[in-house]
Amino acid sequence: MNEFWLAYLAGTLGVYALFPYFPSEPPRTAFPGADLPHIVTALRRFNLWIVGGYGIHSSVFPSAHVSSALSAAWGLLAILRHRRWIGWSMAVYALSVALATIYGRYHYAVDAAAGIAISLVGFAALRLRRNAF
Repeated sequence: MNEFWLAYLAGTLGVYALFPYFPSEPPRTAFPGADLPHIVTALRRFNLWIVGGYGIHSSVFPSAHVSSALSAAWGLLAILRHRRWIGWSMAVYALSVALATIYGRYHYAVDAAAGIAISLVGFAALRLRRNAF
């Protein structure tokens, strides 16, 4: 379980540590009305009703959504060696989160790419820990 938490927390908290250095607004608030998604479901309307025209007003770079989900996948792959399909399923889910946050205009593509990169820091920490013991 320690390996899971190492991968997950390194990827997730690593993103939050970078937020103060990259202040930014999500594309849906920075460019209201521009390039809106063509498919608007009831859940999307509900979500937009909740958040309104607001962003988090601190930073969207790198994407904590993407980094956290992918870091969980790396952690699951590390601890569930005999059921790797679970970790790979989580990785597929994490990549769908990346696509959804870009399509829904919550993040820019570079935010998602940076989230993926930061999640790899957690993966690298796992590799270093295993090699140290």
